[in-house]
Amino acid sequence: MTRFSLASLLGFILIGFSLTAQAETWLVDDLSGGGPGKGSQTDPFRDLQAAIDSAADGDRILLMPGTYQAHPDSYPEELCGNCEQHRTDVKATRGFLIKGKALEIVGSGIDSTILVTKAGYGVLFEHSRGSIITNLTITGGVRDLDGMATDAGVVAKFSTVTVKNVKISDNTHRPEEVVVGIGGVFGRENSELFVLENIIENNGWDGVALYRGANAYIADNVICEGRGAGIGITWDATATVYRNRVSGYWKGIGTFGDSRAVVRNNAVYDNLGWGVIATGNSFMEASNNVIARNGNCGFAPWSETARGTFINNIITENGWRKEWVCPCVGIWMYGKPENFVISHNIVWGNQEGDYRDMDDLTGKDGNISADPLFRGKIDFRLRPGSPALDSGDSVFTDPDGGPSDMGIYGGPGARRVPDHQALLDDESLIELVAVGDVMLARGVNQKIMDQGANYPFEEIRGLTGSADIAFCNLECAISARSARKFKNCNFCIRPEDAKGLGFAGFDLVSLANNHMFDCEKNGILSTIEFLEQEDMKFAGAGKTPAQALRPAILDLKDTRIGFLAYNAYPMDWINLKEDQPAIAFYDSSQAIEAIQKLKKKADVVIVSLHWGDEYHTKPNSRQIKIAHQLIDAGTDLILGHHPHVLQPIEQYNDGVIVYSLGNFVFDQRKSATKKSVIFSAKLSKSGVEEFSTLPVQITDHRPCLLEEKAGKEEVAADLSADETN
Repeated sequence: MTRFSLASLLGFILIGFSLTAQAETWLVDDLSGGGPGKGSQTDPFRDLQAAIDSAADGDRILLMPGTYQAHPDSYPEELCGNCEQHRTDVKATRGFLIKGKALEIVGSGIDSTILVTKAGYGVLFEHSRGSIITNLTITGGVRDLDGMATDAGVVAKFSTVTVKNVKISDNTHRPEEVVVGIGGVFGRENSELFVLENIIENNGWDGVALYRGANAYIADNVICEGRGAGIGITWDATATVYRNRVSGYWKGIGTFGDSRAVVRNNAVYDNLGWGVIATGNSFMEASNNVIARNGNCGFAPWSETARGTFINNIITENGWRKEWVCPCVGIWMYGKPENFVISHNIVWGNQEGDYRDMDDLTGKDGNISADPLFRGKIDFRLRPGSPALDSGDSVFTDPDGGPSDMGIYGGPGARRVPDHQALLDDESLIELVAVGDVMLARGVNQKIMDQGANYPFEEIRGLTGSADIAFCNLECAISARSARKFKNCNFCIRPEDAKGLGFAGFDLVSLANNHMFDCEKNGILSTIEFLEQEDMKFAGAGKTPAQALRPAILDLKDTRIGFLAYNAYPMDWINLKEDQPAIAFYDSSQAIEAIQKLKKKADVVIVSLHWGDEYHTKPNSRQIKIAHQLIDAGTDLILGHHPHVLQPIEQYNDGVIVYSLGNFVFDQRKSATKKSVIFSAKLSKSGVEEFSTLPVQITDHRPCLLEEKAGKEEVAADLSADETN
């Protein structure tokens, strides 16, 4: 599993930006009251713009989970990004403004840190060379009345900006008298953008647009459900456009004016009008794209002066909508054929023909007309026997050096090329591995001090690190502060002692357990901060009781997984307050309602429960009742922990219940507490397709694969015992 910590993000070479040793880190929280704050962990800023204004060039701003409201202000311009006359006055508004400095603005996650801009230019970078914005959502824009304003969630002018892992969504406000809405990411005068791995959805105009003097690397984004074009390169802008998914727009990817673009390995599908076009005096090199099921034409050279190459693409099933912007065909030549090299493409199954206003190129220059044999409607991998396999232009090769395939998984820009002879139907399944209590304090911590933070996981890393999702219950708090003293078992560790979690490959953690308060309530915040820095999802804790109940969301292989975590173990001594950190305590009505709500937007719902009786190898009646209720409410998989020993696995109705996963990393001495498992499940949109267990023995406080036959049989017996006895 590849991880991007904050430290690695700071050194990301694409941005050409390195922080100096004097750079400051400022914390921002959406707490109410307490004054403006100072940007420290104990007294964070309350207002994001105040933090931006206080920060110096090269500083980092960390945003805690919460919602941050902009203070919109007028923004008159003397230059117009998209007017015939560049020097045209424009009346716009801006939300958050980063001007004259480079900042790194890091949220806690796209589902937990929300910027509400309330302006046309949502987050505006002006004369900002080397800024980064990442791990948050930008929403709530308000369209400017001046139709010439280039409104977008992110706008860059005279700046170099990386926009990475940002969700820009629901910027849909638009007065009736203005045609143009609010877009996603817009590059303006003399700007250089790196637009990477974002979700740009349900906005009122182009997903990504480049205007005068802009240059961008646009890669690995999901750009969907908006007006205008998914990606538009205009005027004299230049762009490299790799591996994006563009769907649900009026139009797909286009070059206009005098722009230049390399467009490779993109999936452009289910848009209302055209898929890909080159018009004006622009030049486009388009290769290894899939252009499918767009409403009108798939690809079109749209002027007599547009030039380019169109190689190794698949253009199929376009033209389902009544003609609107172009004919309902695969390729429409509305320019000069000699200006475009069109070779080694599949053009097949388009509504009113594969070619229009040009020669039929089927059987010429490597172009063919045949079903490409995609694996699914939006799964554009090629099945064995596809005519697109190894049929590309010989100038291009796949990453393994072999002949290029046509389509998005072929050519030098492909990130992965499947072994076509070994494609199996379960490739779309998600592998989840789950383990029980991971406790890194006490005796385990002594081992860590002696042998390093990776020690607890060295024997099993290959199993946890290779799965799509690896889950554990983190049975300790992480804080640089000392543990509180009034509790017998204090499990509190230093951040450096928890680094092994990333080494093991864990990317999903439950914090809903009785030891999360062991470093006081601030220890919850520091634990959350650590997990976010290590790029690990979590559930079951938050800066307030309400936020502790929020689900974690994971999107993998076109499947959305929702994850909730609750502590059902009594903790009567905890006094919860609305504005203080907390864990998620189990309440039957709330949990059922949350599961039903989550099931409406997630394909698979997983619930982690800290429950049951310590050292009991069978679930109690309360566990069974809760589990059955939650499965009936829509849960697909329940992962239980707290008893420190294994308890049975039950298949109930359409769900799977693991009553207790036992210990995984622990220092307890009883033999039953040293038996454990790695639970593995294959997930699909329908839930748990299959599951298995791998027996583990805890030796010297760390898990090792259990090789002894008798021991394996004991573990199997523990998991299969009648859970109702």
